[in-house]
Amino acid sequence: MELSRFKEYSGEHAKSILATDPASLAELADVPTLLMYEVGVSGASSAVVRLGRLANIALAGSELTFEFVPQSERCYLRRDDILRLRQELDIDRFESSRTHWAIKDGDLPPELLELATAAPPLRTVEVVAVELRSAMHRIVDSRAKVLLREMAQLPTEGFNKPWAMLPWLAHQVARPEHHVLLRTAAKTPAARSAVEKILATHAKGDHQADPSWRFALVAFLDRYGSPTEGPVLLRELNHCRTVLAGYAAGQLSVDDGTVQTIAGLLTLCATSRLVQTSLRQEVTIVLRRLLDLRSEATPWPMWSKDGQYHDDMRATAMVAVALQRLGGDKYHTEVARIVEWILGQQRPDGAFGHLGEAGEAVPDVVATTFALEALRRSALAPDISHVLERGERYLQAAQSDIGQWEASGWDTPHVTRVVLQYLHDAPTMLSQVDGFLLMARGFFQRAEDLAWEDGPNNRRLAAIATVHAVEMFLYGVFQHREDLNLSAFRSSGTETIGLRDAMRALQDALRISQPGASLKFRDQLSSLVGRRNGIIHGADEISASQLAEGMKAAKSFIDKYSYDLLKLDLLQ
Repeated sequence: MELSRFKEYSGEHAKSILATDPASLAELADVPTLLMYEVGVSGASSAVVRLGRLANIALAGSELTFEFVPQSERCYLRRDDILRLRQELDIDRFESSRTHWAIKDGDLPPELLELATAAPPLRTVEVVAVELRSAMHRIVDSRAKVLLREMAQLPTEGFNKPWAMLPWLAHQVARPEHHVLLRTAAKTPAARSAVEKILATHAKGDHQADPSWRFALVAFLDRYGSPTEGPVLLRELNHCRTVLAGYAAGQLSVDDGTVQTIAGLLTLCATSRLVQTSLRQEVTIVLRRLLDLRSEATPWPMWSKDGQYHDDMRATAMVAVALQRLGGDKYHTEVARIVEWILGQQRPDGAFGHLGEAGEAVPDVVATTFALEALRRSALAPDISHVLERGERYLQAAQSDIGQWEASGWDTPHVTRVVLQYLHDAPTMLSQVDGFLLMARGFFQRAEDLAWEDGPNNRRLAAIATVHAVEMFLYGVFQHREDLNLSAFRSSGTETIGLRDAMRALQDALRISQPGASLKFRDQLSSLVGRRNGIIHGADEISASQLAEGMKAAKSFIDKYSYDLLKLDLLQ
């Protein structure tokens, strides 16, 4: 250690320690010592701190020499724990970035000593990601750069790096879509903080020309906002309506990437029930116009530099997903044909190709991600698990050494969000097979449309459709959960049992495994059934507030039990 660095950032006790006095240097042998690298140094052990004492301290010219003797039992600490307790240890903000020998007053905090371990802390992806989260809030980003280099050197296991790095990505690029992926819960302090941060970013005006930001913002505010954000939500929703109306009425072309742009906006529409119902008319027209852009062949074409039209896998897969999520049953046959074509395009490495700069199809992360989603949501899904697994192995192999994805023409954070959204949603995607569950989804979508249009008769029909949605959902649960030993039919085998009896049967079945369990939202749904009966038998009216209350209970019921019992996002 250079003599000039001795006693930097030291306390009062250090004044009596003289480098030229062997007796005073010997006193340091009784002082607990932390040996650590300065921030900015890379290497596998750079973040490991050693606890022990010094021996054989001596002055040799302009250098102080010593031996470090580790504590016999627990001598290892994490540097992040040291920095977290910097105030208790009297460590200056810039001290950790300079090699020196500081002599501090007082003792080491007991809570720090309790964290010491017998073996060096294991440096895992998760540990480095946690430290990166702490570093990214500091003024000096040298520590973050070191951690990124360390992350790149760690082995990748599945998709552990992208998920661990997501908070860092969200900090680097503030986007509304990140908070669903981060599993931010609505109506929590974290959600409120996210709303304020996203609105502050929006107020800067940097994203005004980006329609995807405006669509994502509406979906974000629909999920996390409060009445305070109502005016912003309404203004941005109207902007989204104007954008879609422009595509509905304007000239569309396959020559300029417009199909991908529109399909991307439609997939954002699908993330918000408010957007879906409010913009249903515009969405329907745009979907139809996209279908009209195709040539006679199944895929959408794209114009290439070689002066020829080629199959546009990205656009085809993206439109297929938009049709599955927003198009309803009327596109069932058309979507099936598109998906069959997509299935035949998978490459041996599991990827789906997109036209590259050289005019040849190359493996493409965006095309692969949307193709996999289209396949997962199709009726083919139960029989093509090998195709899906092969595609996901490609995505795993295609990630960078810090857990991000790249694709030509798209910025890296956007591509990474698309892949993570797919991985997040994949387990709960509903395949497009006929049956009770799809009828439940269709009835509820129709109820939303009717409720949005409003009017006494539309409200009546919306209430009837909502009751049918819950009833079909319960029958679907009975069909898919054979372990519950429930049936949708009475003893005759032809007549269904009805919603109230179905709710009673499910509650009784749940109480076998969960004694005392009660079915959530049952009273509100029973009330809605009573109103439905009054509508059918007496043409009774139902107010907008009564309908809204019943539909809210129905949605909450389906959302809860579709995930709890089927691991599905039914109303996706």
